[in-house]
Amino acid sequence: MVESAGRVYSEHEPDMDGDDLYDCRRDAEGVPYNRAARRKTPPADAAIASFLHHLLIGAPAAREGAWYRIGVNRVRVVNGAGRDMNSVRDQYREPTALSAADVVVCAGAADLGVPASIIGPGGGASIVHPSGGGGARWITVDQARREFGI
Repeated sequence: MVESAGRVYSEHEPDMDGDDLYDCRRDAEGVPYNRAARRKTPPADAAIASFLHHLLIGAPAAREGAWYRIGVNRVRVVNGAGRDMNSVRDQYREPTALSAADVVVCAGAADLGVPASIIGPGGGASIVHPSGGGGARWITVDQARREFGI
């Protein structure tokens, strides 16, 4: 048991506030932070993301809100739900005012190496229209396990 700010936590209970828990819920659904979560419980296809959270909690990763710190990297885990990683990344057009992770692990997604769309966006990089996935490096669970040794 650990005591923090007058509250007692078990060793495995994350010390997170309501916003962090809601961000985890959206990540488990594969929903960007500028969209609302729609389910009461995580979908069945979130099992791979859940497994990765379990590995990160057991690894030398420090929890930072809904994300993790591994060495110098801030790591975010999102549910790719069997989709192409570039399609998921393209969906994540979050406001640039949000802090960005260094690495996003797209759990359950496949890295097919093809663009999300063959039709270009029609404009260059802009501070008005964020690019999909922000500036983070997106990787699969297998790549994360090799890179972080988990």
